[in-house]
Amino acid sequence: MLSSISHGRRTLIKVLFVCIAVFSFATLAMSQAQSNAADLQGVVRDPKGAVISGASVTVRNTATNASRSATTDSDGVYQLISLPPGDYEVTAEAPGFSKARIPSVTLTVGQRADLEVPMAIGSVTEVVTVTTASVALVETASTTVASTINQTSIQNLPINERSATGFALTISTVGRSVPRQLQV
Repeated sequence: MLSSISHGRRTLIKVLFVCIAVFSFATLAMSQAQSNAADLQGVVRDPKGAVISGASVTVRNTATNASRSATTDSDGVYQLISLPPGDYEVTAEAPGFSKARIPSVTLTVGQRADLEVPMAIGSVTEVVTVTTASVALVETASTTVASTINQTSIQNLPINERSATGFALTISTVGRSVPRQLQV
């Protein structure tokens, strides 16, 4: 009798362990399925194209004024992960170089973008503003074609109503089902 209770308890513990493992793996898989943040990474370079290690790269969300920083490694690479989507100002500082400032970088949901930051030799008190025309914001981690709908696009959509259903019906794979009529 004692051995059957012990065997039943072991079986119950095994089943419970398997259930917890399955739940954990399913939760992990679902949490990676959609991302509500963006990642920014890149290389900081001097005027001759050599990497700058130990540079401090700071991103500041222009809407919330929240900022995050990272330091470049020996290869001049920095990485900032899980940034909320929005418009950012990117600055980079290193001893012997002027402070580099990129005033407008837009990150969207799920984006993993590469941003190379060029720095000029000079005093730390000098600030060199890099125009967006010379800054390439490239996403190299994904081959998917995606876009974010902004307010202007929403206002220009050819729909009769401003509801979630109306927007969903603009997608070719979505259709409206007609409810069955009750027969009297």
